[in-house]
Amino acid sequence: MPERSYRRWQAKAKLDCPPKGPWPQPARVAVRDVVVKHVSAHPAWGHRKVWAMTRHDGHRVSQATVLRILRDEGLILPAEYQRERRKLAERRKAAFAKDPTGPNQVWQLDFSEYETTTGGTWRIAGCRDYWSKYEFDAHVSPTANKHDAVEAVQKALDETEQLLGHPLIDDAPVDTDTGEIEPVVTIVTDNGGPFQSFTFEAFITAHPELKHVRTRVRTPGQNGSRERGFGSMKYEWLFREEIGDALQLVEHLNAYRADYNHVRPHEAIAWNRPADVHLGLASPTIPNFEIEETLPTTSRRTHKSNFRRSTHWDELAGSHRLHDLRHTAATNWLQADVPIRTVQTWLGHESVRTTQVYTHYLDSPDDARGIAAYNRSVSTQGPQRADRTTDQETHTHD
Repeated sequence: MPERSYRRWQAKAKLDCPPKGPWPQPARVAVRDVVVKHVSAHPAWGHRKVWAMTRHDGHRVSQATVLRILRDEGLILPAEYQRERRKLAERRKAAFAKDPTGPNQVWQLDFSEYETTTGGTWRIAGCRDYWSKYEFDAHVSPTANKHDAVEAVQKALDETEQLLGHPLIDDAPVDTDTGEIEPVVTIVTDNGGPFQSFTFEAFITAHPELKHVRTRVRTPGQNGSRERGFGSMKYEWLFREEIGDALQLVEHLNAYRADYNHVRPHEAIAWNRPADVHLGLASPTIPNFEIEETLPTTSRRTHKSNFRRSTHWDELAGSHRLHDLRHTAATNWLQADVPIRTVQTWLGHESVRTTQVYTHYLDSPDDARGIAAYNRSVSTQGPQRADRTTDQETHTHD
């Protein structure tokens, strides 16, 4: 708020004259019910994801409006929420030399754990596609060993075969010189014991379409996408209510995957859904709705463009400039005997000498002949701009 407005409101309050308001809020009223519905269904979402869901529903609303609605309803998340995950994403570095350009090129694998209320602590192992953010089916076990790591990769292979309609190895290229099958998917893991085991490496070797890469020691940020996926799973779903045992945990994981892959908009892939991006139905860089909307502002450039568009200036004005209107107005004011100091103030001139330029173009016959000649040249040249090389020519048509 400008300080001048604040002081005015403050003075009114001191005089027992409260300021006017509250003002109408048509933008908030139009989408309030929709925003509240989405945030009630996903209480762990921030205002940007709620905004994306509202846009997916067809409502034209800004992120700021959604944020104000959440504040009005007392539904905004604390400022410290997910700070740790955001810092992890900032520190994330690629664990592969070449960035993926499509799905099923880089999978990230890791373990996480969840403690149920009565069934003990369970380990969750799952693969995540780095490019599309698609979450594959997770493996739940009381242990986190080499066999669990193998089972998690096998689940990802089975689900990929179901999505593609054929085994992943069918998409693997063949080296023309050696005849060997080249890997399609690079599986990125940390340096944990299960991923350094012979059993896991033997499983990778038995699948020529796979390649295993481990991150550098003590650099978990290289597997940051996988870590962030686990964070979303816990904070947005598992931590919302108590889970009694492993069977309930599996049910919640399946429900989370359905919501995450098919409903939840993802900012990293242009607010699209991971399933749509993974299947090629959406691009990770192009949203399926207009994100930025051009709204009127108080900038001088926007005012000029709006004026030219609304008055069809380019079609009707020929070679005249918008700045020529300023010259004409100044000349008309001086012809109407407006004091030159007043015209100086209106035009914003620092020196009155600049304003005195317009006193040379009042009612002289030479001015009339010059204006007529200029207008004739404009009518014959069409929309092309006539050359102006001197200040005299610049002001002649005024």
